[in-house]
Amino acid sequence: MSEIEIIHDPRSAMLLPSNDPRRIALQEAVAKQLAERDAAEAARIAACKAEPPRSPAECRAALAQVIAAQTEAEQALAKARAAQSQATLNEKTARERLAACEAAAAKAKAEHITRCEQAARAGKPLPTSSRLRAANSEVADASEAVEAARTAGARISEQLPGLERELRRAQDRVAVAVDDRLRAESVLDFVAETRELMNKLVSNLSALDYRLTEKLVAESERQPVTDLLNDAESVFSDGIYNSDGAEAWRQARAALARDPNVELPI
Repeated sequence: MSEIEIIHDPRSAMLLPSNDPRRIALQEAVAKQLAERDAAEAARIAACKAEPPRSPAECRAALAQVIAAQTEAEQALAKARAAQSQATLNEKTARERLAACEAAAAKAKAEHITRCEQAARAGKPLPTSSRLRAANSEVADASEAVEAARTAGARISEQLPGLERELRRAQDRVAVAVDDRLRAESVLDFVAETRELMNKLVSNLSALDYRLTEKLVAESERQPVTDLLNDAESVFSDGIYNSDGAEAWRQARAALARDPNVELPI
């Protein structure tokens, strides 16, 4: 069995039938390359997660670094997309010029034929075709401009997928660094404070429940006490994770993706 020739130009491969071995070989080679890149990135992220805890300052510095890399990737992609838009506009302008040159060349050709006919009828030699040659030269130049603009646009378009992948990788790094930054901030003091408040809360609720049950609450105050006890039962049975405290941390986590120096709500 002969060795399959691999075509390295994606544009040429796309012109082949989908079942052509050369096109299949190129697609497999590209898929393998992308899989290897993704695997390497996944391994890097896993290695970062396995590293021993770093200090808040270290995590803040690391976060600042990956945010800067993400910003650079965003700018590179935005620049390439703007270039692609300009290339599309350039090709459109070049094609319009080509159409105008072709119309001018057609007119010059018709006029030259008319002059040739008139010369023949008058018994004169052929007239010069300088205007026709100039018009045809303009057509050739315009055709080359169209091809150059098209090729430039194709080259830029080929770069976009790579830049988009790089941005996604940068965003993944930022997400990991944000979580590292949050994990690096100790919550033990917060736990102790919360434990103290919880004990106090449980004690207060227990006392209010006892007084209400034993009818040791004035009639005018029974409803507020009942409402509080019902609210407490609802909170602890339905979950407390959508409270204002959790929302503050959700907002801080989102803000850290852009600013490593965001003040944490503790």
